[in-house]
Amino acid sequence: MEKPYHPVPCTFHDRILHFATTRETLDIEFIDAKNGKVRQRAFVADVYTRHSAEWMLLSSGEVIRLDDLLRIGDFEANDFFACSV
Repeated sequence: MEKPYHPVPCTFHDRILHFATTRETLDIEFIDAKNGKVRQRAFVADVYTRHSAEWMLLSSGEVIRLDDLLRIGDFEANDFFACSV
């Protein structure tokens, strides 16, 4: 059973979209259910929504749910505050 999705802060989401646009190769850290904390060096190939969750496809082929993302480049997920819409 999959855990409920928790949207990432808007400003962090904006950073992710920025990197998807520039396709800059970055260090990306995330939580993987099988391996725990993982670090990949890749670029963001796509960001999309599926089954009420947001996902990121890396150039390495890895697919990451955005709420499992810990760091992208110099930006840590915990450094951003939630925003209301």
